[in-house]
Amino acid sequence: AIFSTTTEYQTGQDSTDTDASGKKTSNDRQWVEVISEEPPLLIVHGFLEPDFCDDIIQAVVDPDDETSTASTPPDLKNNKNSKALLRRSTMGADQTKSDERTSSTAWLREEQCPLPLKTVASRTSRLSGMPPSNMENLQVVRYEVGEEFQMHTDHLDSFNDFDVGGRLATCLVYLNDATVGDHAEFSSGNDDEKDGPDGLRENMKFTGGETFFHEFDVAVPPKKGSALFFWNTRERPGSTGYNSAMFLNVDRKLRHAGLPVLSGEKWVANRWIHPVDFGAGVRGLNQG
Repeated sequence: AIFSTTTEYQTGQDSTDTDASGKKTSNDRQWVEVISEEPPLLIVHGFLEPDFCDDIIQAVVDPDDETSTASTPPDLKNNKNSKALLRRSTMGADQTKSDERTSSTAWLREEQCPLPLKTVASRTSRLSGMPPSNMENLQVVRYEVGEEFQMHTDHLDSFNDFDVGGRLATCLVYLNDATVGDHAEFSSGNDDEKDGPDGLRENMKFTGGETFFHEFDVAVPPKKGSALFFWNTRERPGSTGYNSAMFLNVDRKLRHAGLPVLSGEKWVANRWIHPVDFGAGVRGLNQG
């Protein structure tokens, strides 16, 4: 097992990685909350530095013109709106729009936000035991008031038709905080806190937006820098007879929903892992 099977696990040390230049990246002390041992469903508290969460959001709302072009929809490439990377989220192998998923999505490549994205890839690799090369580019999702993602699984049987196979596992990172109350608020009240593009403030909080797992009757409140990790398929590395070419059956116990946001904006990022090299060029720290 990657982690202790106790309900809460203190790592006993700060989370520290080293990038290609030898610079260390560190996070607050991590601890792991086990919602389910089998199938595994974990919350990694302190997975990602708060500043890195802000950097990822900033890369979407205020993209650099030279690095954002490939990810921007063709009809928006000349749009000066700072949120031009965002477009309506889609579902399924055929990428259809649906009232079941009403958020907005952007895809980030490593060069658009290098250190945070490499850090997410490395830490996801350590959780899963799978190399960064098997991961999709980072999907960043914004939920505004009333938006949601109804009950779903991240893997579908139809994904087996792809050359890269299905989505073996999910690492979902919360990029800002939910707060208890009737209205969104700003956390620090620091006089030095500045408005970002389109009035975005780094410490904005929101209400609602919990991630609900039906099988376990658990609603996980988003916490900035924490991550959910779970396997989406019944077959996975370490299971009897597993191989990267086998048909992957969806594990319906991992059905989940992003509940509606009641106020403010919710931001999350998804790193999905496949059984083979995905071909997106995802790299971790120390990989150049």
